[in-house]
Amino acid sequence: MTPADPGLHPARVASAHGLSVRSLHALFEPTGYPVGERLRDERLAAILRDLADPRLAHRSISRIAAAHGMRNPSAFARLFHRVEGVTAREFRYAALR
Repeated sequence: MTPADPGLHPARVASAHGLSVRSLHALFEPTGYPVGERLRDERLAAILRDLADPRLAHRSISRIAAAHGMRNPSAFARLFHRVEGVTAREFRYAALR
């Protein structure tokens, strides 16, 4: 089970640790950082690393996103732009320059 797993969601995390979903959310509540957001952010961080890696410049952005559990290119593009403030293509271009 890794953040790249598209089937990874709070219920699977809770189950893997012998917790109820409610208990898992309760553990994260004091941080103000919900479990789902944490998973999303871990996926985005991995995608950012890969987009900035010159060794992966030949891979398409959608392939990199899919490898980290973001299988819907449109949803990924919207999320990336909302969180990073630039498109994935713009980020990659600046990172590899």
